[in-house]
Amino acid sequence: MSTLSEQLHLQNQRRIAKFNDAHYEWLMQFEPQFTHAITLTFNPQRIRHICNRLSNSQILTKIELLELQKKSVHCFANRLNKSLFGNTTARYGNKLLMVPVIEGLIDGAKVHYHCAIGIPQDRFEAIEVKVRDAWRHAPLSGNQVDVQPYRNRGWLGYMSKQAKYINRECVDWGNVLIPCTASEFPSIAE
Repeated sequence: MSTLSEQLHLQNQRRIAKFNDAHYEWLMQFEPQFTHAITLTFNPQRIRHICNRLSNSQILTKIELLELQKKSVHCFANRLNKSLFGNTTARYGNKLLMVPVIEGLIDGAKVHYHCAIGIPQDRFEAIEVKVRDAWRHAPLSGNQVDVQPYRNRGWLGYMSKQAKYINRECVDWGNVLIPCTASEFPSIAE
């Protein structure tokens, strides 16, 4: 017979596994459309510059900093979308598939993003240049950008590995981009 401590630990491990599995299953529904795996880092000097501009009575909290980082990723996504699809984004709703995942929210770690994106094959040309250019224009962008072809679902497992705690973000839901196509909504196409 196990102790109460062991039972609680096992129960907690099951809860974590269930939560992690739910994130992974959600990611897996888009797995056939993912074409690239991207890692984006932030520039610590830009973050320090923002902190230094604040008055002594005003301190940037972790939550406020996270919001600024999310806004940078939002800026990146808009720029990349425009670079890939031009004005058809506004006219026809064309957009890339992008699932950004925040990593490094644990104390002392560097916050960065992993993104799984999906774009049509006719847009593959110069994708790395377009990603780097779009990230360069984001307010808190760093120099480390890694763009790789999406190879297998191992990337999705790697991205979602920190989806363990309900009170810690993993998927940046505000910056998820999921394209709607007429084939997904037959009533619109008719």
